Amino acid sequence: MINTNLLKVAHKAVDASAAEGVETAVYAVGRKGSDYFRKRGYTVFEAHTDFGGDMNADRGKLVGDRVVRAFLDGSFDEVRVIYAQFVSTMTQRPVDLPLLPIKPEDTPGDEGDARKAGQEYIWEPSQEELFAVLLPLYLRNRVFMTLSEAFTSEHAARMTSMSAATENAGELISALTLQRNRERQAAITAELLDIVGGANAL
Repeated sequence: MINTNLLKVAHKAVDASAAEGVETAVYAVGRKGSDYFRKRGYTVFEAHTDFGGDMNADRGKLVGDRVVRAFLDGSFDEVRVIYAQFVSTMTQRPVDLPLLPIKPEDTPGDEGDARKAGQEYIWEPSQEELFAVLLPLYLRNRVFMTLSEAFTSEHAARMTSMSAATENAGELISALTLQRNRERQAAITAELLDIVGGANAL
């Protein structure tokens, strides 16, 4: 169910971009997403199908670095990530989040804050050099957190499904056991009636 909801959101987002005349490509983490878009004729830029629901720093770095390189060399003008946000064990929410380019968050403030935001500062090293160093680190961290949360959501959904299946199986076993006991008791009662009937006939 969680994959179905994610694929619906991703499909809608890709179609919305295509409707605006934007050339889109899908970077898929997971076999289902990759197969889903390939079968429907969408461009799959790259796919990782061997993660197996396990996230670590090296895999986060792999995906983050690949996305940064594609953005910096002009392959992508915008990067959006669609993943399952972990709310609770019972709830996982599909989220469409812009990743690149990085935009400052709109934070309410007074006029003094606006004047401070407009001030220029002397940077050492330059802003460009800082950006070149910090962007990959930021992206790796965001990708790692996103994938970790997505895998956590997937495992939680599986755990919930298995728990529900176990409860349903237990209820079914109880119902079938009760039915079997009733049928056995009915058969025993019928045999006793036959014996009593035969004895009375003699």
